[in-house]
Amino acid sequence: MSQKTALQAHIDGLCEQLGISDKPYKDDTTIKELEKLIDELETQIPDDTDGDGTDGEGTDDTDLTEITMVDESALPPGAVIRDDLDGPEVVANANGDLLIKADVSIQLLSRGERVFIPAGDTAYVEESVALDAVAEKVAVLLAK
Repeated sequence: MSQKTALQAHIDGLCEQLGISDKPYKDDTTIKELEKLIDELETQIPDDTDGDGTDGEGTDDTDLTEITMVDESALPPGAVIRDDLDGPEVVANANGDLLIKADVSIQLLSRGERVFIPAGDTAYVEESVALDAVAEKVAVLLAK
């Protein structure tokens, strides 16, 4: 998923949440313009009324660790990445879907169904979709 496609999907999700049926962008809208549209739409979203920031899946967010991806080039010189250590385990359901937390409101396609995740909320999505969202920096994985 390209950055432009991810931003357009994000805008689509925000529009759906706000009840806007017409897309506020065109195919030739630039990434900078898409980012500005997102900022404008996010200011129109009302605050979370239940205050818990979860989607009711039963996972207590206070016990979870957020996991993101880092480019190898962002690591300090001489840093070593070890995979032989026991680390946190990403939360998954019986279908193998991973639990992600949206940094921004996003709309994803998981198992053939559209999934809208408001900013700060969590949802289970198939692994490849979760990893794409994390790589695009619109979501984080949750781990125990």
